[in-house]
Amino acid sequence: MEPEIMAALIGAPAVIVTAIAAWSAGRASGRGAHRGPVDAVRRAAQRDAYSALLAAARRLEQAVDASNAILPDRRPVVDNQEARQAVTALSHAGDLVLLEGPDTLTRPTERLLSAGEQIHAASLVWLNPLGPPTQYDAETVRQYQVAVADFVTEARRHLNGHTAPDA
Repeated sequence: MEPEIMAALIGAPAVIVTAIAAWSAGRASGRGAHRGPVDAVRRAAQRDAYSALLAAARRLEQAVDASNAILPDRRPVVDNQEARQAVTALSHAGDLVLLEGPDTLTRPTERLLSAGEQIHAASLVWLNPLGPPTQYDAETVRQYQVAVADFVTEARRHLNGHTAPDA
């Protein structure tokens, strides 16, 4: 066989492998250039959703002056209209967080929404001065505060890019 033909046959696979590698690298680079801005916009939307949920949680805590429930023989002071609006805002903000994700925030968000509904239900009892004293005032408030803290921890973990359980 001619040396030129032999050289072409030996060099052809190397050229094909090099072309495939270059094509793959270019494709990955293009995908990264596109995903970077998309990921930044998504992270900003998630941060906005998380902060809206936290703001709604704080608003509910203020409407139901939960600090009073911690004191012995004291019931929280409740602004009923504000509490109704706050629990509605909490629900809407929670829905947005559930849509934005990620899945690791689903359980903390659901626990926060559930605790918000419980504290709102308890506030309806607290509004009635003749109603029976609730034995679980402090526990209801504590569960709500823990749910808020757990949500904040998990949201911060996600936004900071930590995936380890202890991060």
